[in-house]
Amino acid sequence: NLFNRYEVRQLEDFLEAGQGTVKDTSEARDRKSDILAAIKDNDKELVRFKAEIVANEEERSKEQARIDRLINTNQNVAFLNLMSTFRLQA
Repeated sequence: NLFNRYEVRQLEDFLEAGQGTVKDTSEARDRKSDILAAIKDNDKELVRFKAEIVANEEERSKEQARIDRLINTNQNVAFLNLMSTFRLQA
């Protein structure tokens, strides 16, 4: 998105200067419109990815809490310690 926003700024500068041909100006407007649509789509995806990350982190925390509870009750401690190490790395 950073590159897209930078390109939009360049296109806006070009359009404000008003020195291009009619064809160049039209192409710049079309390109700007396409980029703004892509930015909007990317922002929607960003929100979705952030929500997914939060959900995954919550699930990871719950899983780790379950492993920790089982370790504290001394049930298969060696296996659970191994799983805990693996889970933290994953």
